Order: sequence, then structure tokens, then C-alpha cells
Amino acid sequence: CFRTGPNQALRAPMVESRPGRFVPEFQHRYLSEDVPFGLVVTRALAEIADVETPLIDEVITWAQSVLQKTYLVDGELRGRDAERVPIPQNHGVVTVSDLIDWYTEADRSMSRLAMSRFGPFARR
Repeated sequence: CFRTGPNQALRAPMVESRPGRFVPEFQHRYLSEDVPFGLVVTRALAEIADVETPLIDEVITWAQSVLQKTYLVDGELRGRDAERVPIPQNHGVVTVSDLIDWYTEADRSMSRLAMSRFGPFARR
């Protein structure tokens, strides 16, 4: 049974459209945050890896219509709202090699920051 755990008993956010009739609350974070910061980012990573994502594209296309956003245009992440989400392409990362370099450099930068500011010999 799916309702045995506390997380499985979560209800979908709904609003009453008329007495006794409910519709999904499209501005709830399940859509307004999970689409741009989940599906769109996943789609961007798949694009870099040259992996097709037809179902993700379909969900993004549907969601952007109810959210009044534009991420995908003609199958590419070049909609007006794509520049407002944290996709690698917005940082010049367009190949797998770029992605590896980006994360590797970020790791080195964070390590240097951690050692200089939070290391055992840092001034307090």
C-alpha cells in the first residue's frame, strides 16, 4: 500500500474552482520550483550528454504553459526563462568536457576556500 509511510500520504495541492470541484494549484512549489530547478536542469544536463529526453520535454512543455514560462523552444533550452535557471549552459558549459572541468575547478576552489577560511590553522 502506498499510504503506509508518512511521505506517501502527501496530498496534491488543490484549489476549489467552484463548490465541491477542485483543480491543481499550478503555482504551488511542486510545479513552480520542481520544473525549473529539477526537470529543466536535468534536461540541460541531458542535452550536454547528447541524450534525448522526449518525456521530460513533454512535461516541461505542458508545465511551461500552465506556469506561463518559456524554457523549451523548438526542442532547445532557449526560451526567455531558461536564462533565469541554474543550467550549466548559462555558465558557458556546453560539452561533457566543460562540465567535468567546471565541477573539478569548483571542487578545487571550494577546497582552497575551506582550507583558508575553515581549516585547522585559520585565524579565528
